[in-house]
Amino acid sequence: MMGNSIDSVRVLVYELGKKINVPLGLLSLPNKPIGDGTPHIEIEDDRYHFVSSERGRELWRKSTIDLNELMYWMFSLITSSMAYKYERKNRIEGQDHRRIVFSKKIELLNILNPEWSRREEIELKKILLNNPYDDDIDARLSMSEKLIDKGVAPEEAYRKACLKYPLPERSIDGLTG
Repeated sequence: MMGNSIDSVRVLVYELGKKINVPLGLLSLPNKPIGDGTPHIEIEDDRYHFVSSERGRELWRKSTIDLNELMYWMFSLITSSMAYKYERKNRIEGQDHRRIVFSKKIELLNILNPEWSRREEIELKKILLNNPYDDDIDARLSMSEKLIDKGVAPEEAYRKACLKYPLPERSIDGLTG
């Protein structure tokens, strides 16, 4: 990948975006803060800075000299948005929504760059190690609410719901657990 001007970065973003039919609204690439948390790109001394700021306060900043790294960061966010939209249209009741989201995100990144897909899979596995898939969350919460409505104390209602719908155990293989 080449080019270190904002215009050359924009061209690359649009070219990659076409490969996975990214909606134009997600391909916006400001070069200064908008102020609502939307990431923007700064280029200084051959370094790319991917920055998010809100109301004049910088929330995060990632810097690199590698355009491929910048593209990975950008398309990790873009494909997340696309995957969540896809999941909302294809939701499966009784299934942790992240199963669809994570799968779709990895699929989209793989089309763009298989290495990005592998990197993202590692990141998602880390998330799932501490926050495993929970297909029973809705049933557990629903049961808790019904018990509370019947006068059961919230802690007791949740305990009973967890007995019927146990909390997930941590998985060694996060994505398949």
